[in-house]
This record gives sequence, structure tokens and C-alpha cells, in this order.
Amino acid sequence: MAEQRQVNTVEMAPLAGKVALVTGASRGVGAETARLLAASGVDVVVNYRSKERRAREVADAVVDAGRAA
Repeated sequence: MAEQRQVNTVEMAPLAGKVALVTGASRGVGAETARLLAASGVDVVVNYRSKERRAREVADAVVDAGRAA
């Protein structure tokens, strides 16, 4: 079984106040990346192809983290 790495948002602190475009942000790695970036103080542009409901859920999570989506 693959080991999961706990991401320390302090490691990403230099990104605070930046804006990131995350493609494929409605699911999987893209969704988790958007959430981690938001937790690190980054505003996130949530890009998706066909899963609008899931993309909106990710955008809501970004806003819940105190960032703009």
C-alpha cells in the first residue's frame, strides 16, 4: 500500500497571497491541489471540463478556507 505524505502548509508559505490556476480541479489530484493551495493562502482559479457540480464544491472549499475562488 502506498504511503500518504502529510503536506505541511508552512512549506508552501511563500505562495501566500498569490493566485493559482488549477486545471482539472473538479476531481482527484486537481481538487486536492486546489484545497491545499487555498489552505496555504493562495486564491484559486478552479478550472474544469465537465463536472460543474464538483468544481463548485471545490470552489466552495476554497472560499471556506478564506480565499477567493
